[in-house]
Amino acid sequence: MAMSGLIKKSKCGGCFKFLDDRSNTDNNVQKAPFLEFAKGTRVTMAPDVKDSSPANATPMRSPSRFSGLSWGQDRETIVFDQDTMLLNKCFDAFKQGRGLEACEHLAEDCVWHTMYAEEIKGRTAIVEWRDAEMRRGRRNRSETMWTKEQDGMYKREMKVIFPSKATHQVVQTVVLQAGKIKEIVVKPKYAALSVALKFAVARAKGDDEEALRYMADDVRWKAWDGFHVEGKEGIAKLFREQRMKEVSRHGESEFEAAQVNDQGGVFERLLYVERVDGIKVKAKQRLYVRSELSEVEPVCLAKGEVRKCYGLVPKIIEVKVLATEEMIDGTWVVTEDGHM
Repeated sequence: MAMSGLIKKSKCGGCFKFLDDRSNTDNNVQKAPFLEFAKGTRVTMAPDVKDSSPANATPMRSPSRFSGLSWGQDRETIVFDQDTMLLNKCFDAFKQGRGLEACEHLAEDCVWHTMYAEEIKGRTAIVEWRDAEMRRGRRNRSETMWTKEQDGMYKREMKVIFPSKATHQVVQTVVLQAGKIKEIVVKPKYAALSVALKFAVARAKGDDEEALRYMADDVRWKAWDGFHVEGKEGIAKLFREQRMKEVSRHGESEFEAAQVNDQGGVFERLLYVERVDGIKVKAKQRLYVRSELSEVEPVCLAKGEVRKCYGLVPKIIEVKVLATEEMIDGTWVVTEDGHM
């Protein structure tokens, strides 16, 4: 009997047998979607999937069959289709270091947009870049099931360890075209993290104007050497003074979330500072980010009228630099946690 329509959990034991099978060695991440299914989620078969007979119990329990599942656009139905199977084959191959196999599923002119605003163009370049990322330590710690946003577009959430050793929660969006992956976009799950990372890039480049763009008007900065300043103008002056007083200032790690949600977050990184007077400090830099009412892109109305618009935008409201170690007589000495 062919399968059609929706299958309720009471009608199908295959998924439960799969979950209860102690011999199955698939990781918990792969099993997670079926724990949700066990709660009563509906499942439907896409018309492009062959061999959909429920009598064939072996493929229903087979992990390869489950790789074709994704959340439907209503977020309540699990869809089984060829697109999701293609996505999982490609990204599983990437994850296991089989770049050439993954390459088969990419369009010739595929583009990968990284979380750091880089663009990797062309499938050959993508495979080489992804293999290099793996060698440098990039790993996926967890992945959700794909969600179908619209025809040819899928999205999932991941927790990724990047080559910087930082672990971030990200959202990966993939666009399919003619049976191939056309575009891949990876962005931070939370906008506050994006602000912290962009701020760090601007500071590394010495772009004061760009760094200030991510700060609130009444932002506060507490420096490790006791300097305290408020407001963008005061911080702009601080940036100029730092360049005159310091030989070096750079991040030794990437900003990571100590706390983060949709409203904001707290992010920390290690910072190395060497002043012209010989003082060397390893510090913990902490950013406090909060969504604030700010002016956003204006709206064009009829007859060419332009109206200002305001919305909640994540901004850095405070920066603290806490000295953790200081070089004294050639030795790094731990200092008291506080503002120097």
